[in-house]
Amino acid sequence: MAIKIELKKPEIDVEIGDLQFKYDYSDKFIKEESKKAEEVLKTLKSMDDQTDSDEINKHLKIGFDMYLGEGAFEKVYELAPSVLEMMRIFVELRNHLEAELTKRGELIGKTQKERAKKYQNKKK
Repeated sequence: MAIKIELKKPEIDVEIGDLQFKYDYSDKFIKEESKKAEEVLKTLKSMDDQTDSDEINKHLKIGFDMYLGEGAFEKVYELAPSVLEMMRIFVELRNHLEAELTKRGELIGKTQKERAKKYQNKKK
């Protein structure tokens, strides 16, 4: 009898309104994405009431397109043409993706280290 192991693509389905996207969490993408995402969030947090909405949208576009693919920002903005709403959606998207990746054990950090430690202890 053969052992069968199901292969799963490193993707997370994302729905925003009626729109559907796929978030790629392959090793290469995660490494590149984490640096860019922190820069986008840092920039967005540093903006205030005086910041031009075009400037905010420029950074949101980088974030949305990075997470969900080229053109994602425009598709979502068409449904929610508001800087405040787009910021809320972006933060919610990032939080959900982080939670899902942690659940799947794909983020390098406490969860993965704990699993590795348990595995090493079982081998002894």
